[in-house]
Amino acid sequence: MKVLFALTGVVLALIVAIVLGAARPAPAKPAAVAAATPAPVAVAPPLPTSGRYGTAESRAKAVELLGAAVSMREAGDLGIAWELSRQALAEWPDYWDAWQFKSQVEAQRANAERVAAEQERARAAAAAEAAYLAQNNGWSKAEESHLLRSYYDPPRTSGLAAACIVQNVKRAIPYAEWLRWIDHDDQRIKGQVTEIIRRCRADPLDIPVIVRG
Repeated sequence: MKVLFALTGVVLALIVAIVLGAARPAPAKPAAVAAATPAPVAVAPPLPTSGRYGTAESRAKAVELLGAAVSMREAGDLGIAWELSRQALAEWPDYWDAWQFKSQVEAQRANAERVAAEQERARAAAAAEAAYLAQNNGWSKAEESHLLRSYYDPPRTSGLAAACIVQNVKRAIPYAEWLRWIDHDDQRIKGQVTEIIRRCRADPLDIPVIVRG
């Protein structure tokens, strides 16, 4: 009998435990915390205090030098502007504004040097042409070539005879007078040219011939 009561108590205890366990609410699942967490904001790291970024003092000096370089470029002194930008980069090698400014000034200097060289060549050519005109009675090389083509007519006129005519015409008759004969039929000049042509065709080797390049 005692055994029966003991078994009955055990069974009742098990039933009570099962009922209490079913009645207890299940623990709630944790909410998705990651979805509510804001994304981290990227922040640029501070400039190092040395190396290619330079120290704070050198960066300040580089900014000052670049400002002076800009003023020099505005004043038209590209050489000093370039040198100041170079000094700014020596203080702060990674100073992008200084790199950009230096590149622009180098392009401007190259263009200015090209223009100056072209102007110098034009000036030298004009001076040489003026000297040639002064030495040759106002005859330019182009006018001499035109005269040569006018009289060089093989087989009636040889190249040597035509060169002889050109050299003697320009020595004896200024270009302005030769034009007056062409434009106004000046008989005096026409007679001079006719005599030169006759002599050169007759015996051009007796007259020194200098063909200028």
